[in-house]
Amino acid sequence: MKKSKKNDLKILEGDFKKDRPKNNIPRMPRNLSSDNKRWWKKIIKSIDSSILQPSDRIALMLLCQSLASYEKIKMQIEQEGETYQSMNEEGIVVTLMRPEVEILKIYSENVVFGLREFLLTPDSRNILEG
Repeated sequence: MKKSKKNDLKILEGDFKKDRPKNNIPRMPRNLSSDNKRWWKKIIKSIDSSILQPSDRIALMLLCQSLASYEKIKMQIEQEGETYQSMNEEGIVVTLMRPEVEILKIYSENVVFGLREFLLTPDSRNILEG
């Protein structure tokens, strides 16, 4: 049985073709929610499969979870607004920021970090090309 070459070697030898299926794409975890599965499928289609390894499965799963959570919290903020009214100890009505806004910021940072790790932002792709 013939051993398959690594993608790096194929690139060096000039016989790497992007349209060939790759064995290094991580399997989708079975326990993902439907939202996470939807994100998994989108991300896998977007990633250059030559950079993927089966060991990237956990990082991909975390990215999908962050994207799904970001999406849910974003929808909640759109429905309820970024602020709410409350009465302070002196009986004065004050406007406060919803805790979800800070949570959204954290998920947004996690998403951007994950996208960079898989070279899915313009800046991260420029690093490779430059």
